[in-house]
Amino acid sequence: MRVSHIMSSPVITLDKDRSLADAIDCMKRAQISRIVATKNDRVVGILTEKDIARELGSLHTYRLPPGRLHISSVMTPDPISVAPDVVAKRAAELMLDHDVSGLPVLEGTKLVGIVTKMDFA
Repeated sequence: MRVSHIMSSPVITLDKDRSLADAIDCMKRAQISRIVATKNDRVVGILTEKDIARELGSLHTYRLPPGRLHISSVMTPDPISVAPDVVAKRAAELMLDHDVSGLPVLEGTKLVGIVTKMDFA
């Protein structure tokens, strides 16, 4: 089985310079746990609920509210990605090896889908 058979598409993306509040709102409305961050239609990062919880749950008093933070300040930059023709087992191995729960699926530099741990359930 290939990644293209189990991936979700289309993928919800937001520009990396949008606010964290925008990302949270978008994730709630779409009922998703991650957003792919882009710049000029190229994947530059991935933002997960875990990233947001880590940032907003911090006890540091200098933390800014979500409306004043950019996605780029919280996201994981340069996420590991896979091509749609990669064997699904290899994608699962990459997720385990790198302790991530989702991988953008790219054809060249074009985002065509996302595969998450839930796609293997």
